[in-house]
Amino acid sequence: MRFRANVAEAVLLGGLFYAVSQVNKLCRLQLCREMVRIMSRNARMQVWASLPCELVFTDINIESNADDNIILELNADLLSKLLRQISSSFHISVKLSKRSGAPMLSFTTMTELQGPESKTTITHDLPVRVIAKDYASQWTEPQLATPDVMIMAPSALYVAQVATGLRNISDKLYIEAGPHGDLLIGIATPSVEVTTKFSNLMNPAMVSDRDEEFDVSSSNVSNVRLSIGSREFCAAMRVAQLSHRLILCFLRDSSLLLYFNVHEHDEEAMVTYYLTSFEV
Repeated sequence: MRFRANVAEAVLLGGLFYAVSQVNKLCRLQLCREMVRIMSRNARMQVWASLPCELVFTDINIESNADDNIILELNADLLSKLLRQISSSFHISVKLSKRSGAPMLSFTTMTELQGPESKTTITHDLPVRVIAKDYASQWTEPQLATPDVMIMAPSALYVAQVATGLRNISDKLYIEAGPHGDLLIGIATPSVEVTTKFSNLMNPAMVSDRDEEFDVSSSNVSNVRLSIGSREFCAAMRVAQLSHRLILCFLRDSSLLLYFNVHEHDEEAMVTYYLTSFEV
């Protein structure tokens, strides 16, 4: 088993692992020639991130007896702090190594001290656990039905700010959307009710279970309201600072899906959150 590469997007990776650590400190990192995938979960939510390998790494060398796939279990919080610490280095490489028989992700940085002729090299080791191929299927991305409503958020950062303010008042918030461009986020308790409404948003076309595309705005679908844990929703919105687009997908009486695009020049750089709703 072998993995070695140069890190091209330390800031993006550090931000992603920080967001993932808000779901669970423990995560899985899947490395292959085409994609980098990051997965984490807790009792009420899951996060699955996918990035084209060439977006975050260069000069990639990967080999394994599992079709050149390597899955590692690691501490997302420690890795995010490490990546933020070394992100200013002008050269960062990473490889899968061993120290005293224990597997590590080893990041080697090169930093200029007082000019191009004066450089220092430092290696940082992060403990990991290699997941055997037979156990990789324990984590599989949810396969859900066609959403009842999809809507494009106006700004992921603004939605995050609204949710953070509501979290300080209630441990649950409601999110509602309909087929005509309205999105509502609020709380309702015996003592206070607060609602923020966004209007004239776009409802993306959806694909039905029969692979037929249809325009939800011209359908007779009614509004969908979901009750979501405010802590879980705010944890998902931690990725908002990296997001260039956010689409919310509502499955009635079931789940809220959040699709974040995290790179303005690459549509495949996506982070998906699956949040289980409470009974309304």
